[in-house]
Amino acid sequence: MFGSLEEWTETTFLPLGGSGLFLVAFFSSTFLIVPPDVILILLCLNAVGDPICLWYAVVCTIGSVLGGVFGYYLGITRGRSFMEVFVSRQTISIVESTYERYGSWAVGIAGFTPVPYNIFTVGSGVMKFDLRKFTLMSIFSRGARFLIVAVVIMVWGKTLSDIIDERLLIALTLIIGFVTTIWYFHKERKVQAVDGM
Repeated sequence: MFGSLEEWTETTFLPLGGSGLFLVAFFSSTFLIVPPDVILILLCLNAVGDPICLWYAVVCTIGSVLGGVFGYYLGITRGRSFMEVFVSRQTISIVESTYERYGSWAVGIAGFTPVPYNIFTVGSGVMKFDLRKFTLMSIFSRGARFLIVAVVIMVWGKTLSDIIDERLLIALTLIIGFVTTIWYFHKERKVQAVDGM
């Protein structure tokens, strides 16, 4: 099912270039389950060595963040019952506990890693999470993720072209997740040090 949806996404949106990338990034932040990285990678592979890849990363970030804000407002206006149409109550409980534990970092983790970002966009609205913090963390996390993807393909695309598939996404998200984890715990240690003074 996912393979068919991914193929349909590529066939429908890839020929539209940056506009198609924007649409996929926007809707993947609320409904579509195909990550925008798929279109971003393919566009950058067609422009290896061209700085336009950086522009694609910007377009992808803008579309994803705006889609996230749209999902946020859906969560506020439609409530938990709307979220339950798409995900199980158990998943919603996991989202809630993640917010309780990590606060705004929950959005950052979802924005960086394979954790479904769209669940957290709608969930942020349902739980009336601070919109400003949500938006800033979304810009930071999504922007960093897409920029890393674009730079990797722009610089090493020809070398990687034969192995570009979900393994690259897994590798990138693991690296990003590792960096995020180190950063988070470094921040926590600073907070604890201040509290201990």
